[in-house]
Amino acid sequence: MEKFALLDFLKAFQTLTANNQAEKEVAAPAPQQPQQPPAPPSPPPTPYERNPMADVIARHEEIANRIRNKK
Repeated sequence: MEKFALLDFLKAFQTLTANNQAEKEVAAPAPQQPQQPPAPPSPPPTPYERNPMADVIARHEEIANRIRNKK
């Protein structure tokens, strides 16, 4: 069986990206930067913040209940 052209394309693309990465590593080694302390973690979300997905689910449940009650 013949290979799909897409497979040939993907293999060629992988070799190009591998060559580009190797050239970048050889061309410019990363300079040493002083260690910076990590950013402080963001505060945990409070339970009173609005959750858009919870709003969507609640709206869906309201609509579904209205439809069930009409039958």
